[in-house]
Amino acid sequence: MNPKSLMVKILCIFVKTKIMKLATTNFHSIVHDVYNLPIEDKQELIQLLERNIIEENRNEMFANFNAAKKEERDDKLIFSEDINRLKKLL
Repeated sequence: MNPKSLMVKILCIFVKTKIMKLATTNFHSIVHDVYNLPIEDKQELIQLLERNIIEENRNEMFANFNAAKKEERDDKLIFSEDINRLKKLL
């Protein structure tokens, strides 16, 4: 490996490490701030997060449904009652 590419690789590792530390620091800072919120704000935050999680799950299910419809249209779905064949399909 030439010196220039080694320096680039070291720089990339350094930048990734700094970004990870920054993200961790920000996360810990957010958690600390949440712990210091009044109880009413914490409860509202919980409700918002629960709704957000429900919405993300709904979007994922809808995307899976659309992918399955596309597979069906493209005749890529495989049906079988043979357990061994089904295991191989996984």
